[in-house]
Parts: sequence; C-alpha cells; structure tokens
Amino acid sequence: MRKNFPSTIAATLKKGKVQVVLCSHNRERHNESDKMMNAVVCAVLFVLALSPGEGLKCKSCYSKGTDLCEQTSVQICSVLDNACGDVIITQPAQYSFRSCMNMAVCQGWITTPGAFATCCSTDLCN
Repeated sequence: MRKNFPSTIAATLKKGKVQVVLCSHNRERHNESDKMMNAVVCAVLFVLALSPGEGLKCKSCYSKGTDLCEQTSVQICSVLDNACGDVIITQPAQYSFRSCMNMAVCQGWITTPGAFATCCSTDLCN
C-alpha cells in the first residue's frame, strides 16, 4: 500500500523571480533515517533559497567643492543598506556624496539643516 505524505514547498522572491523548491515525501517505505535525511535536505534547500542574491547597486562618490559628485563608481550595497542616497551639504563647507546607506539614515539627511538629500531604493537610482 502506498502512503502519500504531504510535500513541502518553499518559495522565495529573488531579483524579481520566484524560486520554488519542492521537497517530496512520497515513498513506498519510510524508515527513520530516510525521514531525517529528507528533512535535512529540505532544510538545506530552504536556507539556500532564502539566501540573498546580489544586493542593491548605488552610485558612489565623494566630492568637496563645486563638481557635486559628477564622476561616480558603482557600489554593491550590504544587506543593511537598503537605499541609495545623494546628499549635498552646503554649510559649513560645500561637499556631496552618493552612496549605499540605510533608508532611515538617508531620510535623516533630508531633515538636516544645510543639507539636501534624495533617497531611493532601485539600482543606480542616485
């Protein structure tokens, strides 16, 4: 007699695509070691599916003076940095920078006197 056990499905969203991992538990006979091995394999596949892909990409530069950071490089953000920021500070001296940063930190620059900032969260948006 064949027993059907429920399947485990893990789905994640990575780079705009859905990845699905199916761990089937349908077998003629299950002994304890088979069950344990299947659970371990499912857990490993689930963790791998949750691992982050390449992070957000932001323009990066630092400038003091009037060129306002026109020449930039590309920076790949860490998992903690979920925004790209473009900050211009006019007092006491003029300088600007573009970089990966945490959205809360970036929004803090918006309310800082003497600073002008924009915050965004898509690749190279700054």
